[in-house]
Amino acid sequence: MSLVASFVELVEPLSFAMSTPVFTRFLILLTGWVFAPRRTITGMLVAAGVAGAQHHAAFHRVFSAARWSLDQLGLIVFLLLKRKSSPLPVLT
Repeated sequence: MSLVASFVELVEPLSFAMSTPVFTRFLILLTGWVFAPRRTITGMLVAAGVAGAQHHAAFHRVFSAARWSLDQLGLIVFLLLKRKSSPLPVLT
């Protein structure tokens, strides 16, 4: 399973707060979260179709020990929300 390209574009700015391997694992977990009936790490890996391809501990480390900045991630989300809530410019 994979995410719709427009959804990936929406979350792609979050990659600036993470290393490339962590963001890749984050996208896999996000895919699993969308499609999994049970939202556990293992359930997300099964739903994403990667269970057994990589050790599950690597995905657990995304939340426990991976190198990414929660502050930077929060700022990116804030800026994305702010940009989305801005009214469209009026064309005359």
